[in-house]
Amino acid sequence: MRIKCLFGRIIATCWDSGFFIALIVLINLSACNQPGNIEKVKTYVEELSLTEVKRGVFVRETYRSKRNISLDSVRDNQLGTRSSITLAYYLITSEALDHFHRLRSDEIWNYRDGGRVKITMIHPNGVADEVTLDLDRPHYVVPANTWYYAETSDYVLVTLAVAPGFDPQDFEDAHADSLRKQFPQHMDIIAQGFK
Repeated sequence: MRIKCLFGRIIATCWDSGFFIALIVLINLSACNQPGNIEKVKTYVEELSLTEVKRGVFVRETYRSKRNISLDSVRDNQLGTRSSITLAYYLITSEALDHFHRLRSDEIWNYRDGGRVKITMIHPNGVADEVTLDLDRPHYVVPANTWYYAETSDYVLVTLAVAPGFDPQDFEDAHADSLRKQFPQHMDIIAQGFK
């Protein structure tokens, strides 16, 4: 049996008693170590001056508004100010170790290049859903206080707009046990978000 990787497929060719059998199975592009994809990621990291913030996740803030807004005007029981909006490049690969987290601001995802990216969410009201961004659906808003994680089988480059602007104080990593207690109806989704 001969196995080779070609365009994201495994082609298994078998010769048995004069019969030719070909089996085509879709697989993860990254498992093939496609030189083009690896080079594209390296090019983006270099040309956009991206920093790896965790395995397979690269980011660089590109804009922070000088105009500040008072948080008490947009959030209950929170004092202080934030930039009105921030923008950042965000590149994730199939190697990314993203898991459930949330922001206290709306986060607007704008697809730029690469494969599809799936965003899996659990909203504050307990409703779970997912969206896939690609050329056919290039924009999506992850609402404030929504637990979510993103994954791709390849690489994907997006631009993130956060309003009110991103501040590390507004970012919260989830703890699996806490999410399970809060959303027992979504045990399978939560398990996927911490793999």
